[in-house]
Amino acid sequence: LAALAEGELAALSAAPARARGLLAGGWQGPVAGPGAAPLWAFGVAADVQSAPGEGERQVSLGVRRFYDGALGVASAAGRDWASSGVRTSVALGDLVDRRVTEPAGAFKAVINALRGGQPRESLSAPLDLHCLGGNHELENFARGDLRRIFSQTVGAPGWWEGALQRLVGSPPLVSWGPGDVLYREVRPAPGWRFLILDSYEISYLGRDSSEAQAREAAAWLDRERGGVRPPEGRPFSPAGLRGLRQRFTPLSGGFGEAQLRWASGRLADADRSGDSVVIFSHLPVLHGAQSFFCGGFCLAWDYSEASALFDAHRSVQAVFAGHDHTGGYAVSPGGVHHVTLYGMVEARSAAHGTVECHEEGLFLKGRGDLPSRWLRSRTSSGKGT
Repeated sequence: LAALAEGELAALSAAPARARGLLAGGWQGPVAGPGAAPLWAFGVAADVQSAPGEGERQVSLGVRRFYDGALGVASAAGRDWASSGVRTSVALGDLVDRRVTEPAGAFKAVINALRGGQPRESLSAPLDLHCLGGNHELENFARGDLRRIFSQTVGAPGWWEGALQRLVGSPPLVSWGPGDVLYREVRPAPGWRFLILDSYEISYLGRDSSEAQAREAAAWLDRERGGVRPPEGRPFSPAGLRGLRQRFTPLSGGFGEAQLRWASGRLADADRSGDSVVIFSHLPVLHGAQSFFCGGFCLAWDYSEASALFDAHRSVQAVFAGHDHTGGYAVSPGGVHHVTLYGMVEARSAAHGTVECHEEGLFLKGRGDLPSRWLRSRTSSGKGT
């Protein structure tokens, strides 16, 4: 309770960022987007945490999770996107829960639901689903298996389309980072880019203890926890940590220098090209974009370095995150919108969104428990198709 109270007080210090959010047009409630039709749109969803057979549970005071019903909430999102003509969506991690008995089958079912509830071959308007790895995926799957699955949720161009791309020098739809990593750049529409980041690149979740990233994660935790050890049998507990130091548990992770250096290069290229960039991370990367309940617990370990990097590049318009099921919103000092999505596992009917891209900004059209928001562009003129 002391750690939670300290986290609540730490979260109160994020009030200026939340105030910037209100002033920047991020008020949640009945929000009217621009009157013009969007240039294009994409879907967003987070934290399905499907676990068939687990029913529903009260996990804390006033918080219930609907593990059996989560697949239906994902199906509602897929049907909504398919019926509205959305061709691209992003799932921000934790599609299945750690307690699921058959993770491979449950994972496939959720992906299938988010893509419209049918096999890709039978869809008249195929939906590309770009997935992130959350802590629950990394507890259920090896990272190599996740990359293979993530590669299969995005359609490859036909041979003639690929040949044409190579002939005219067009970039591929998906460009993976160096080596066997989960982070990548996506070109979903002309003039727009996604950076799909891995907030667990530095972590020992989903890794062998001998891997360099796992060793770095262990050293990071030893250094930052200052000798505080979690209670016996509760390795994810922040007990004994205060304020923002609560994030230093294995339940969070870090981007690491190599990934942020790669992201810096991609963002510099987008700046030069005049493209607009939307960034996705399972873990929030701005203190103010967490809920009061999370305090300092839900942030990426190197959130401040990541947020400063995004502020430094005018191409970055917004950052979407998950993990904190209550959701949140704030604007960084540099004017970047940070949206934390509501966890679908805690929704009774719906908690997904469609992001409509306009020259003036992004309109997050929320469904169910996810509020709508108007995210004004950082630049005087947007980019579109």
